[in-house]
Amino acid sequence: LDDARAAATKADCFRSAVAFAKYTVGADGAEEVLASGRISGAAFKSYARKRLTKRRDTLTVEQLRGIQDLFWDTAADVRDRVFAGWWSWCTGVRLRGADCQRLQGEPVLDVGPDNVGYCEATANCIKTARGIRKCRVPIPVVCPSYDLNRRPICAAWLELRKECGLSVSIQQCIMPAPDLAK
Repeated sequence: LDDARAAATKADCFRSAVAFAKYTVGADGAEEVLASGRISGAAFKSYARKRLTKRRDTLTVEQLRGIQDLFWDTAADVRDRVFAGWWSWCTGVRLRGADCQRLQGEPVLDVGPDNVGYCEATANCIKTARGIRKCRVPIPVVCPSYDLNRRPICAAWLELRKECGLSVSIQQCIMPAPDLAK
């Protein structure tokens, strides 16, 4: 693998493909391949040379504050405001956009008389849920109900969603594509 300048993950992907073939079609010889210490060692050695995964930069506090300020700007297009509220919510619950789409229902507020508390929802089948069984396990997601400037952003965002006729039960996702015809 080194001589062929193969990707560091190639041997591990081969093992995954063999395991898939074993369990789906009962491929002959798959058990021996998976049990081979030589193949496992080669896959591990190859994977050990893999570079660290490069991740995108996270939002800075000022960037998130700008997104939240857009949400509170009543002169902005309502679609931009709904999107800014969703983006802020995704950041608060620490999920990727695709994972935030897979909610079992509309987020719910749990706040005290001072509007301080949490916005909660239940997600399923997120990126870290591997396999069909884990996709069926509800995962609670929670974020503070207020923004960086201590404004009650979740309550206002949920109200704005309601005013726009948005509902997880209707659209089957929390952030549908904007209607650009309007």
